Amino acid sequence: LSRQMEGLAGQRYRAALRWSPQFPSTDPLLLNSLGYFLADRGTTKQDFELAAQLTGHAVEILQQTVADNTKMGIYSQRWLNETRQQQAITQDSYAWALYKLKRFDEAETAQRQVLADAKSSGIKDDSTLAELWFHLAKILQAQGKTAEANEAIKEAQRLQPDIQKM
Repeated sequence: LSRQMEGLAGQRYRAALRWSPQFPSTDPLLLNSLGYFLADRGTTKQDFELAAQLTGHAVEILQQTVADNTKMGIYSQRWLNETRQQQAITQDSYAWALYKLKRFDEAETAQRQVLADAKSSGIKDDSTLAELWFHLAKILQAQGKTAEANEAIKEAQRLQPDIQKM
């Protein structure tokens, strides 16, 4: 049943993209949701390329939003932290798409920035942080950086002991 629901969700995501008169959307949450779904559950290079395109666009939108609001002085510290947290999560999706495209050096650079941004923005949810570290571990493992990958997975497991094993 889970696989059927996953397949249906993928079909609906793709149908929503085709139907949307604004494609590509300007909603970074929508772009990230679909992009991460494709990066994590996709099966083809085209899925992963679209995932990178969608999540990359979402990152750009969030960066521009922060820049515009900061420039105009119309933000609260809470809004800024929440938006930066969303940026980190969206950048993680982008890094995961790069990983799936086997662009490991770019994925590692992006994922290390994600972890720095997650720390500076104050993400406190252990399951979110664990997933960020898990993604870095997988990226490092793909590059043959075994010792670093093991350290990253240990950090992921410290935050969430039941996280997937490598």
